[in-house]
Amino acid sequence: MERLRRWVLGEYTVQLGTDAAKVNMDAAIGLVEWQAGETMREVLGRADTAMYQQKAVAHQEPPTSQMGRES
Repeated sequence: MERLRRWVLGEYTVQLGTDAAKVNMDAAIGLVEWQAGETMREVLGRADTAMYQQKAVAHQEPPTSQMGRES
């Protein structure tokens, strides 16, 4: 998950004809594992909760442009 985060998120420069614009890519992902006996609604509910927890933590962290695509 951390490798995906480092690869996708961060600051990018998008070429628009002869102009360029800087955009900041950010996302929150709720990743959970299905547990035996759980309904799909329960799994999605836990994933949703995990996503909102990640968003709350992300809003507390200082933004950084070092999180962009790495070679």
